[in-house]
Amino acid sequence: MSEANETQPHQNVSDVYDELHHYTTWEGMLGILESKCLHATHYKFLNDESELEFYKDNVLKPKLQELWGNIEGKNPSKFSHPVIKNWLEARSLSNSDSGKEFLEKVATFFIASFCGKKIDEHSVEDNNFDKDGQLSMWRGYGRNAPCRIDFDTAKLRSLLSYSEEKYLYLDKRLTDVIYCKKDKIECSSDDSKIELNRCTEKILETERIWVESNVGIRPRLSKEERDNNSPSLEFILAAAKTKHYGFREEKEVRIFAGVIDKGKFNEVSVSNGKEPTTLENKKILFTKSGKPYIKVFEDKGNDFIRSINRIIVGPGAKREERAAIIRHWLKQQKQEHGDLYENIKVSFSSIPYLGVHGE
Repeated sequence: MSEANETQPHQNVSDVYDELHHYTTWEGMLGILESKCLHATHYKFLNDESELEFYKDNVLKPKLQELWGNIEGKNPSKFSHPVIKNWLEARSLSNSDSGKEFLEKVATFFIASFCGKKIDEHSVEDNNFDKDGQLSMWRGYGRNAPCRIDFDTAKLRSLLSYSEEKYLYLDKRLTDVIYCKKDKIECSSDDSKIELNRCTEKILETERIWVESNVGIRPRLSKEERDNNSPSLEFILAAAKTKHYGFREEKEVRIFAGVIDKGKFNEVSVSNGKEPTTLENKKILFTKSGKPYIKVFEDKGNDFIRSINRIIVGPGAKREERAAIIRHWLKQQKQEHGDLYENIKVSFSSIPYLGVHGE
């Protein structure tokens, strides 16, 4: 992985994508408008079976093997840092006991996903693609009458920075996804490249120090050094932004949030001589089918609604009718909410595909 080109202006997500497109069901779209917030789903319930694991197997493991090969001593991997060893031995971070134990010790992780629309996409082809949506995404929602909600990236990013300051998070950020395969890495923003490199370098440096101290190349680490020398957070941050190259057409940008239990956090803080936090626990909720989720932007609901540029109804036999229903609903909101919803545009996809909601 190469560092971002320092001669170019530094880019974050909102410098690359001017809009973020969130695909959801008809019911999901109405729920977002009415509740004035977004739901982030527990990572184990997403549609990528390698979620949080692809980085471990395809990016980190080859670099660890190279590191071990450069360290003197018999089979240095046997002396691996216990956290790193736990990752490598876990067949699945989602399902294995060792993987779940590691993740649950750190935090509970939730993700809300978007497709990014690049600022430089101004051709006729790109504009048509933008207003009609991705057929692969529409198909992904089957017959659930899908919709797409388009957000202003800069507004959403700003909201995430300043919203929900009363809740306790391990980490909460808007990040674009890095797509990887054996010999290729594809990413849109400098921020993600820099962050991935920083996290990987921290993990490798921790492993080098740990192994060298255990095979006698350097002095043994003290108990304090051993307790403080953990790359758990770096692993989670890197794993959360890395996916298989086959997903690259989605141009995914995601809100990634790690929720910490206040009781456990304060127990550790007090044991380390620090003051307990006054932040509140972020409430974890459950859908009717049992999927855990959290609400995002619920404390900045009006500003969240103002970050919506448009709503697009997916292809299907009743798309025009559904678009008219949304326009009518938005018009009705004026009596109660004034101009809060009036700048949201509504359209429908012109893709002649009837397999989504062609009742």
